[in-house]
Amino acid sequence: MSVEIPITATEHGTVRIFAINLPPDEAKVWETETAKSDRLLETALGATTLDHEHLEVIDVEAVKSLGLSTYLVDGLGLPEALVNRDRARLDALSGRVLIMWSTAFASQEQVLKPGRQVTLIGTYREDPGAGIFEPIQSEAAKGGIGTHEEEATARPRPKPPWGLLSAFAGVALLVLALIAIAR
Repeated sequence: MSVEIPITATEHGTVRIFAINLPPDEAKVWETETAKSDRLLETALGATTLDHEHLEVIDVEAVKSLGLSTYLVDGLGLPEALVNRDRARLDALSGRVLIMWSTAFASQEQVLKPGRQVTLIGTYREDPGAGIFEPIQSEAAKGGIGTHEEEATARPRPKPPWGLLSAFAGVALLVLALIAIAR
């Protein structure tokens, strides 16, 4: 029985890591951005829509000195606490892996049905970060937009010339009526 992975249209901030279960020469094709590799990825994942700008296929050997887990934390900014729970499993991987950001689904709801070519290793939600909102301490930040002082000194808005436009339209209609009568 295969695993189904539901993707919502509003999903964001999620990264999925898949092991690629193919011989090295076949898996290497997935690293290139071609129509063939695009079709292979979509078929392997059972995806209906993929934006290939938001996924990455890497050879784990290329990050072996760091370790895949450190690459995910330091290189991609995933939360260390989440990656640590799978650190041993991630660092033990070999061959190629597929890293997919939720933006790869182009805001399209779908259900992934991965085939034998890929195995889901982990799903990680990016840390949105806790914003610190302190007042800005500068003269430029004082006041507000559209304060009462500005409104009092602002020039009144000119009114559209509706009277002039109406007169012009009336003259035009009169000329057309005279032309029609003269014929």
